[in-house]
Amino acid sequence: MSADPTSNRSSRNASAKQSSAKIPKKLHQLEPMTIKQKFNNSVSNIKFKSCELPKLSKYDVNWFRLQLHENLLINLLQNGYHQTFSEIFYLIDFEEKRRLQHGISSPYWYATQLTERRDILAELMTHLINAENAYRLNHIEEVYKENLYLAGLFRSSVKDDWLLEYFLQKSMKIVNQAYITVKNMLRTQKTPDGSIKKNLCDMKIVLKKRLLEAVFHNATYLYETEKYQQALELYKHLSRKLQKHTELLKPSINPFEDEESVTMMTTPQKTTTPVIPLNILCCEQICKSLLAIYKPKPRISSEDNDDNDDDDQPSKLLSYLNEALDYAEKSENQKLMGLCNKQISQVYQVNEQYETAYEFAEKYLHAAEQTDDVLEKIEAYKLLANINESLLKIDEAESNYSSIVSCASQWNNPTILLEAYEMLTKFYITKTHKYELAKLTSENGLKYAQTMEDNPAIAATTNLQKSLITDLIHQLKLYYSIAKGKLLEVDYLTTMIAAQTNSQDMLSLIKWKNKHDDLSAYDKDYFMKVTYDSFSQKRKDIVQLVTTKASN
Repeated sequence: MSADPTSNRSSRNASAKQSSAKIPKKLHQLEPMTIKQKFNNSVSNIKFKSCELPKLSKYDVNWFRLQLHENLLINLLQNGYHQTFSEIFYLIDFEEKRRLQHGISSPYWYATQLTERRDILAELMTHLINAENAYRLNHIEEVYKENLYLAGLFRSSVKDDWLLEYFLQKSMKIVNQAYITVKNMLRTQKTPDGSIKKNLCDMKIVLKKRLLEAVFHNATYLYETEKYQQALELYKHLSRKLQKHTELLKPSINPFEDEESVTMMTTPQKTTTPVIPLNILCCEQICKSLLAIYKPKPRISSEDNDDNDDDDQPSKLLSYLNEALDYAEKSENQKLMGLCNKQISQVYQVNEQYETAYEFAEKYLHAAEQTDDVLEKIEAYKLLANINESLLKIDEAESNYSSIVSCASQWNNPTILLEAYEMLTKFYITKTHKYELAKLTSENGLKYAQTMEDNPAIAATTNLQKSLITDLIHQLKLYYSIAKGKLLEVDYLTTMIAAQTNSQDMLSLIKWKNKHDDLSAYDKDYFMKVTYDSFSQKRKDIVQLVTTKASN
């Protein structure tokens, strides 16, 4: 049913009349301009309070101001580098959580944080941005290089070991995943395009090379941080893979340095040191790891031997050391071969098989002579001297100790030479009783110590060296006193006994003590007469004293 329009119009007119009836008459008489003026006048009469800004100190301003790393993170997000933002944020957060976890007593608490190291933070951001750009362009090798460069950036400082380990593992993970991906693509595609297949094959070869380099860098880090067992496993795995890649050379921790060295090799003016093949270097590192893990230990009793580890048994120990010797022979490193023979000799020496120990010690000396390594020759002579002492070959041991002194005199190291003098003097006193030679050797050592103090060029540089040299000088003085005392023992005792009844002998003894003059030699008959008269007179005095007391 439709509404009547005339009725609607009449109702609206009626409502308008009612509303106009409610408006005051004075308001109807006001013009619009008058209303505006009245409003302005009313507003002007209101007194607003002035807005007082908070007074902030310089400390408050710095508190609310964003730090450098926060600004950098915001800029990274604004420019779309989300991966770089996440990684830098993770590293900063990890360092802060580690600091809080270990507490105020740990060295982490006082270490300079990553947020305060602006140069390092700038390097991190630059190379991570480069890596992210390369990743977007699918240049995986460039991503690997940027991360490996960052690992090398933290290699020089011990406090940055955690960053070095992080980027080394990350670089290995990058090339490993890329290598597996390319390998699977070649395997799954049945009939790929010729150019695509060639590109994939080239990429596979490059990634395989980078993967082997990354494994080597990670194994080297484990070895340098004394995680020898883990390093040994990686080196052995790498050695098996390198059997088909003998052309690879030792890689640098700085990948951009490798590119520069390749370009330099084309110019004949540059003469660089020969680069070791990676497979040879890997054999050397396996040998070093085995030598570090399986060191000879002192012999233990048969009761405690049951609880000992099987690897500490002589047979097991010798098998591992022989394995190390095999790797040293593969690398043709004479020094490592000598070190292997040294530790094998020490194992036989601990187990009192001195003849066999002597054979390997001679091989050690032969390797040291071939490399002309003075320090290794000294160690070889020490080992031979100890074995000869155990075999009661005193003359051969004396020759070994004398050789140590002659070798040490060729080396410009005061600590080593003083130690050589000290060992030879001790040997003369304790083993041969050649006090004249002991006195002469200790005098030579003390004279060298005096010249060392007068010559700052050969003086010790560190506090540890100074402390060690001081101890050696005190030991030489002690041995000198013992040797001189043994030489003066006969004349000194006779003089003391004779001086009891002879004023002239007493003056001679005092003069010798004050001026260190030579004591006068005494005839045996004279000594017997003096001692007899002295003791007989003492006996008479005692008998007379006893008789007097008895009579009273």
